[in-house]
Amino acid sequence: MENKLLNNKSPKQVFKVPEDYFANLENRVLSAVENTTPTPKVIPLYRNKFVWMVAVACLTLFVGISAVYKTEKNNQINNENIETYLEYNQSYSLNNEIINSLNEEDIKDLEENIEIQQSQLDHYLLSHIDIEYYLNE
Repeated sequence: MENKLLNNKSPKQVFKVPEDYFANLENRVLSAVENTTPTPKVIPLYRNKFVWMVAVACLTLFVGISAVYKTEKNNQINNENIETYLEYNQSYSLNNEIINSLNEEDIKDLEENIEIQQSQLDHYLLSHIDIEYYLNE
């Protein structure tokens, strides 16, 4: 099962190359490559409204989430903030409304959790109570 056409023809008859083809091939390829300068396709952003709408939506979402996160973080009140507020605003610390709003469980919790040292008590008495008033009576 051999092909008769392939056996009859010699390779010289099948493939024909022009004269000086391989000698000039390098020069022709280089000249074709050097002469063609590809022009890049430029897509301006200002014409595409969809890109701008997506960018504005992302920016708005980012600003909104950061604002909500900051306000939630700042609105949290912990016990230390309440203690410092009551410590520096002593007119509110002994307010009757606060005292009357406490029940027996709250008072027991306060008695168990508050540790008053003698030095703190002495400092408070010396700085807030007029001792001379009590000594004169």
